[in-house]
Order: sequence, then structure tokens, then C-alpha cells
Amino acid sequence: SEFGATSTDYYHPNWKGSVGIIPAFSRTFCGQCNRIRITATGQLKTCLYDNGVMDLRELVRSERADDEILNEMKKAFGNRAVNGFEAEKQRNGKEIVDSMATIGG
Repeated sequence: SEFGATSTDYYHPNWKGSVGIIPAFSRTFCGQCNRIRITATGQLKTCLYDNGVMDLRELVRSERADDEILNEMKKAFGNRAVNGFEAEKQRNGKEIVDSMATIGG
């Protein structure tokens, strides 16, 4: 798989295209994940298991300069949890109840 890919892709020389399988227990590829999500309420998530690391909507509405917003986003990306287990610990006991529809999945 390509670095950052969430699936393992399989190819057959006599077929067109490929088949990708995403593991049911997604924390197995955390170390390679390069995904981010923005929820319907504007929370920036650097991991499916975090509680949202930044209120991007509020940041944009604050009328800060584009370079300031970019710097804040870079900080969030640079401080992402090592894996989903760590991100879940940082939720401080809040249960994961987010559905894929609310987190942009």
C-alpha cells in the first residue's frame, strides 16, 4: 500500500482495477495515517478517535490572517496523537459516540 493509505490493495494482472480492503480495526494503520477530517460543526480531527483538536469554524470566523490560520493548523497536525489509543486517552474519559456522518466519513 501507498504510505498513508488506509487500505491494502490487491491487483490481478488479468483484471481491470484493484480491490482495496480497509481493516475493521482501523487502529492498525495509525502510524501511517495522513488523514484529517472536519466535522459538520467545524471541529478539526486529526484522528477518528480524538475529540476534535481545534474549532476550525471559530478560527476562520475570528478573521485572523490566512497565515495565522495555516500556522494553527500546522501545529495541530504536528501534535497529532501517535495512534488511536493515545487519541482516545486524550478524550479524558469522554466516550466515543461520534458517527461517521457527524465526522465526515
